[in-house]
Amino acid sequence: MAVSVPNQAEAVTEASLPPRISGRWRIVVRIAWVVVALVGLGIFIAALPGYANRLGGADIQMPIAAPHEYVVAMNTAGALASVVAALTSLSLAMVLFWHKPDEPMAAFTSFYLLAYGVVMAGPLGVWGGARHVSEWLDITIQAGLMTTPTLTLFFVFPSGRFVPGWARWVSVLSLIFILPV
Repeated sequence: MAVSVPNQAEAVTEASLPPRISGRWRIVVRIAWVVVALVGLGIFIAALPGYANRLGGADIQMPIAAPHEYVVAMNTAGALASVVAALTSLSLAMVLFWHKPDEPMAAFTSFYLLAYGVVMAGPLGVWGGARHVSEWLDITIQAGLMTTPTLTLFFVFPSGRFVPGWARWVSVLSLIFILPV
């Protein structure tokens, strides 16, 4: 008696496939991604002179009583770490969207990485310029733009569904708490 084993192609059903972005949404998501990516890249490029000032020692503030060489070294290390983090996030966003543009979870993660690479990794703050204004603005933008997407990413990754089910309300409530910011 021969036992038939279904091959992998037969075992995959339509219900087991991940959802896809299709139709008009496909065009809207792709255009939105290109616009956000260009804005993020533009902010990163606009921040490069600020990074050059930090690396050259022109933008040094000494918040602690330490030798000047130590402060310059830490300032340089911070600037390099910020550039590397921003480039890594922007590059990962591009690779992810390039390989899986029609999967909603990949698109969401890619948008998140674009925002993270500009807002959290540092280019937006470096581009901002004046310390007393940009630190307040940085914190406000980080709270406003990144809190809800970060919570949502934690709750829906990797399946794209809120797990546990009540987690969707945490994401909605986070919007209410950041509105005053």
